Amino acid sequence: MKRKLRVPLLLLGAWLNFMGIAEIIMSQWKSPPETARCLLGAVMVGLGVLAIWDGCRDKWMPRKKPEEPVQRRQAILTGVDGKRQSDVRREALREQLALLAERGASVSFSLEVLPVPEVPDLGSVI
Repeated sequence: MKRKLRVPLLLLGAWLNFMGIAEIIMSQWKSPPETARCLLGAVMVGLGVLAIWDGCRDKWMPRKKPEEPVQRRQAILTGVDGKRQSDVRREALREQLALLAERGASVSFSLEVLPVPEVPDLGSVI
């Protein structure tokens, strides 16, 4: 995943920090300090820090893409020698192709792909 900065969040965070600090300073200028205004400034500073963190997070700690589940297909391989096997891998297919090339057109092998079993109201089993 690309490491990137999110500029709108960085700008929002900088603006919230500036406005929050300004609210805290302005709350102290009144003869009785305004507690609500000071708390509003502290909340704005906190949100600004969070926005800056969110804007830089991909740069510091890139997220991993969630892996999609591999949907395996079931297959049955009938080899050149007539043996049937359900564990079909690339090596087995290469071996069968090599035997086919060795023995010529008089022999053959087959690969039967089975459909994915469906369960009503649940979807596919695999």
